[in-house]
Amino acid sequence: VLYARPEELERHDGVEAALSRYQLGAQPYAGDFLLVYLIAQRREELERIDQLYDQGRFRQARLILALPMRSYNFAAESNRLAALERMLEGHPPYSDPTTRAHQQALEAHAAARAKLDESLRLYLSPEYLEFRHQNEIKRLLDGGTFIDYLHELLEQQIGSPPVVPHRQFASLVDSTRNQQRRRQALDYLLATRGPLLLYHTGRPLHQALHRGLIETGLVEASSQGATRSSYVPAGLPTSRLGRLFRDLRERFLGQPRLEVSFASLVDELLHPPHCLAPATIELVMAALLWSFEGRLQLWGNRPTLFTDAAMLGAAVAAPSGHRLVYERWSPSLETFLAGLTQQFGLPPETSEHRLVRELLSWYRGLPEAAVAIGRDKTNEAEWLVELLEHPVEDPAEFLSVALPRALGLPLEDPETLLVYLAETQRTLEEAVGRTRSELNAKLRELFAANGAELEQPWPSLVARWCARLPRESADSPMADLGHLLATYSATTTDEDETLEDLLYELDYGPVDRWRQNYTDEVLARVREVKSVLEHAPFQGLYPLEAGQQRQAARRLIAWLARQSGLGPEAFKERSLSL
Repeated sequence: VLYARPEELERHDGVEAALSRYQLGAQPYAGDFLLVYLIAQRREELERIDQLYDQGRFRQARLILALPMRSYNFAAESNRLAALERMLEGHPPYSDPTTRAHQQALEAHAAARAKLDESLRLYLSPEYLEFRHQNEIKRLLDGGTFIDYLHELLEQQIGSPPVVPHRQFASLVDSTRNQQRRRQALDYLLATRGPLLLYHTGRPLHQALHRGLIETGLVEASSQGATRSSYVPAGLPTSRLGRLFRDLRERFLGQPRLEVSFASLVDELLHPPHCLAPATIELVMAALLWSFEGRLQLWGNRPTLFTDAAMLGAAVAAPSGHRLVYERWSPSLETFLAGLTQQFGLPPETSEHRLVRELLSWYRGLPEAAVAIGRDKTNEAEWLVELLEHPVEDPAEFLSVALPRALGLPLEDPETLLVYLAETQRTLEEAVGRTRSELNAKLRELFAANGAELEQPWPSLVARWCARLPRESADSPMADLGHLLATYSATTTDEDETLEDLLYELDYGPVDRWRQNYTDEVLARVREVKSVLEHAPFQGLYPLEAGQQRQAARRLIAWLARQSGLGPEAFKERSLSL
């Protein structure tokens, strides 16, 4: 943007100097538009610029001339502002900050500045300007239509500037070193199946992909860690290159099979409105091939399958005869879908939309506790839950890419993939029952005195344990819970029923209503109660008042005798040294 007086515009020096600047980019892109606002204070000045325009001046392809529809003299407002500034700088009392005159002058200066700014704003508003570009004249544009007009000219005349902030993916001067580094990075990308894993280090390869894919908006993070992060194609890209990448993907998504001329696609990207450098096209094509995980392939005219970055670069340089082939259903995917159809008990010709609906319906029918507890059982269960919690936009991509990725297996092994899916479903379905069984088993281990007692229900073991507790346990703060355990154990030996009573007393509620797995917390609290009640006789042993040691020792001996099943006579008081 350039603000010019008529005499500056007539000399043409500033305009020519601005137009001569050249920003490096793919041809035919040759620099920026120059928008020149004319500041005319007299009618004669406007008429003079009109005459020059009629004579063919100011009609360069990259020049937009903004002419006011009327002249406006800013001299009075500018002179008043300058006079106030001089008064504030060196004319007492206006230059003395301690005087009232100075404050009044400051207020007058601010008002004069605001008035001049408002006059300039109105004078340069699109509604009061006439825009001339080559032989085209536009009038009465508001702010929105003016921006649309500029975007239209940019796309029609000069295309887009370079969009990748890394010379390996944008430079027109493609040195051998640039090629080597770019192709190392793209080979890593092309060899990746599933999310792209990048480390947060200074490795040149990862830095290049970070700038080429992340900073340009082609991908977005699916998970982030302290040392590395995973990335998938951006769902809602905001950058120009990101939107182009999404549009290219959408040409193939939803198609059963599609073959596209690679030469026509490269030609489209080389010219307006995209105007990408060949190195940038290599990046976009490699990202496109990676995003479809083998379902999109680049074929040569021999035919030859192009699988590495060097072959891709050669195809971009000489695209004639090459083609992109997309197939939604590969043989391994067909096997997987057939097994999935059989697993759900559906007809053989079931569509992918129906399969996805069945899987989502199964997931939504799970109890909340099954999801909350089951997702912590295995990595596959957690990944499957995360996948099914999000809406499915493309059923084909969901079944061929997202679901295998969540199970941690490649689509090329459909039989194992089906087994993993069935096992993961069972993990979630049986999560509540398994958690209840695990709790019962751990309670048996906690109260069993030996291996033989592990076969008995834990309520019976608790009843036996309670009967052996010393009298001192009744004074413990945890005696109430111990009494409740004894009461429950005395009325029934059913493990599940007693477990529900125990969880109720501990304020956890039934297992089938849990919103997270409380197994470890429950066991820790029961273990604490058991330990405190068992060791109650020891709590008052030290310190003791004088003369009480012998009495405390007798109590301890009696408790040990009960625990071991021996009579008091087995312990000789004379053998006790106090």
